[in-house]
Amino acid sequence: LLSAFALSGEKIFLTKAAETADGMMPAFKTASGIPHSDVNLARGTADDPGPGGNVGISEPSSIQLEYRYLSRATGDPKYRQVAD
Repeated sequence: LLSAFALSGEKIFLTKAAETADGMMPAFKTASGIPHSDVNLARGTADDPGPGGNVGISEPSSIQLEYRYLSRATGDPKYRQVAD
């Protein structure tokens, strides 16, 4: 969605990206600050990824880049703040 917005400038992509990010906010409610990878958007819940609770380093790194861009594009700092 963010790539589509960056390439086209169509606000619908930015709006949908923000709606998706808002739905993923429960993933960041962790003791470590590293987000859960399993999010149920319908229930608004997030869970550990499974046995051992391991998360690949690429997931939080990618989310950080995407959320920083989303904050810049929307003017809303909450996305950057939750991912930093």
